[in-house]
Amino acid sequence: MRLFSGAAALSAALLLATAANSAVWEDAREWSPEWEKRYSSWVERFWSADAAHREDDPDLFGLELDCADAVYTMRIIFAQRNQLPFAINDPRGRRKLLSNRSTAWDKIRQRFVVEDDDTGKMRVVKGDYLTDRQKLRRFIDDVNTFTTTQSLARDTFPIPLSDLRPGDIYLVPGSHAFIIKDVGPTGAITTLSASSPRAWRRMARVEDFPSYVPKDRSKRDGYRRFKPISHMKTKASKVPGASLEQWKVAKEFKGDWAAFTLATQDALARYEESPYARALRRHDAVCDYADERVTYVDEAISHLERIGMEGRSCMRFGEYAEYSTPSRDKRLRGMFEVLRVEMERDSWNTLRPDLRARIGAIFAPSLYPQSTSVGLETCAIPVDYLGGKNLTLAELWQGLESGLVSYDPHAPREFRWGYGGEKWRPTCRSARGG
Repeated sequence: MRLFSGAAALSAALLLATAANSAVWEDAREWSPEWEKRYSSWVERFWSADAAHREDDPDLFGLELDCADAVYTMRIIFAQRNQLPFAINDPRGRRKLLSNRSTAWDKIRQRFVVEDDDTGKMRVVKGDYLTDRQKLRRFIDDVNTFTTTQSLARDTFPIPLSDLRPGDIYLVPGSHAFIIKDVGPTGAITTLSASSPRAWRRMARVEDFPSYVPKDRSKRDGYRRFKPISHMKTKASKVPGASLEQWKVAKEFKGDWAAFTLATQDALARYEESPYARALRRHDAVCDYADERVTYVDEAISHLERIGMEGRSCMRFGEYAEYSTPSRDKRLRGMFEVLRVEMERDSWNTLRPDLRARIGAIFAPSLYPQSTSVGLETCAIPVDYLGGKNLTLAELWQGLESGLVSYDPHAPREFRWGYGGEKWRPTCRSARGG
């Protein structure tokens, strides 16, 4: 053991005291309108669907995220890299803020499981204290463990539709959270979102976000932005810059998805999009979103097979909540409805015949004799890759409209996609709500 004396001892003691009481990171700057704009630009340029898959970024690589996790992690990473503070309402019920300035993560030591040479038994050995990077990762993991979409409602405030920008979110408390990745010049919104259960996977990217219609009576949903730290305890509607406009617009359109989406894009548009570009974008967005649903259905089927090996045929309530897709399917139907509006516009007959055939094949197949071939050429949804089964958007729309598409993760593949010929009847308690 090395001992210190005199000035050297005092210096060492001060060094140890500092190290033993240090924050997760030291913040030397304060958030300001300019830093919020920089945050928005950073999200637009840097934060991508594969943010946790970059091997050259050890702060993020390998992180398992769900939708709320992705939102908090994005904010933490930007704050840490720019020496800005991060603070949210402590979701564990405490009246304090959960902040990077906390020294709690400084007292954590690495732990290793080793085998005793003499007895052969396994035991836990404490190692060194966490490095700065390990401390950051542990902070991210713990924040993500403590928080949910419900806590996001407490940490954010509603904003005017015309003020939307990258880094903002669309929130459905208890269900999902979407990150605004980009707002195009035509007002079209691109979103990123991770999904449940928490896993190391690419985030879903939707090029033409069909927003839910805000309808929460407490106004906790809708488009939102992180509260300034000085107003973290302030009621969301009282935060400077807060706006309840979204709910007024939603009420004006009587909760119509398509109308609210169009009004949002109109509020954000910097120039008017051509009818052809708009219709093509909406068609492709429906195709992309339907294709992403393949992943979620396949994950549910795989999980059902895993629990089957354990002797269970039914998911528990928590598993059901993670693998069922009621909100996703409702949103998918909303995207179809936004696309169908194109056929009702005066500009419909001015579109190129090939695009009219693509869209018309979905909603009016009897008017388009080649509807099946057109649908498979322009958007084949690989609902059963190994079985070689593809669906057209027209077939998927028919399944959604008739109620044959099931969001129950217990349903066989053909019922999940609506080609089973009849409606799926749930048999598990978790699917029936008890």
